[in-house]
Amino acid sequence: MTQPIQYLLGQTLRNITLVFPVGQIAMITMQGWMFAPRFEALRTALLSRSIIRGMAQLGERAFDSIGGEVVSTTAFILGNSIDTNFRGDFVRLTAGQNETEKESDLRRAAEHSASTIRFRVSSDQFTKVPGNPIVYWAKEIIRDLFPNNPPISDVITTREGLTTGSNATFLRNWYEVSQSNVGFSIANSDVAQASRKRWFPYVKGGGSRRWYGHLEYLVNWYNDGIELRNFQRPQDLACEVA
Repeated sequence: MTQPIQYLLGQTLRNITLVFPVGQIAMITMQGWMFAPRFEALRTALLSRSIIRGMAQLGERAFDSIGGEVVSTTAFILGNSIDTNFRGDFVRLTAGQNETEKESDLRRAAEHSASTIRFRVSSDQFTKVPGNPIVYWAKEIIRDLFPNNPPISDVITTREGLTTGSNATFLRNWYEVSQSNVGFSIANSDVAQASRKRWFPYVKGGGSRRWYGHLEYLVNWYNDGIELRNFQRPQDLACEVA
């Protein structure tokens, strides 16, 4: 673990040892420990020794004195005991854009138990999901999918998609190629090869798109990608000659 992770883990566990067995600990920290894989050891240690009695996930802009989106925080109370039946109160305040909005949202959530940003979850629910992320807003039916079903890795083997080795050589934007030479709605590789088309839609990926997008590139897959399959970069050819 890196030094910041060691510090946060050590500080939190030290706090637990300093209180009575039925005592409580209140902290405000960065929110990254709730989800990031590198903090799994911290989450595992906390959930095995204590319960989260309450949490207000503040997110960004929780403090007007700290500008920008650099600091994302969460405030929480730990109970120094284990009670699998206890359900803590969690309030998601990440939508608020400043200190005043978050305070107002918190007060409304405290006054109305049916608030859409208020959740009641027992700490043992988090251990159902691999890595123990504090996903308090997830429905129980979603969390139950993990212990009740095999992991995807036991069912299928994932692989990287098409890698050209030289995007400049084999990729074009849609507007750079004659549409008459583009294969659309091709069912399989046999149909693609029989079409004698050279260019085919290529989902390369990119930044986050909420609903639809990233249909920007075409790939040279003429004759079942014969040119791409046999492509060798100049440095590779140089190594062979050497």
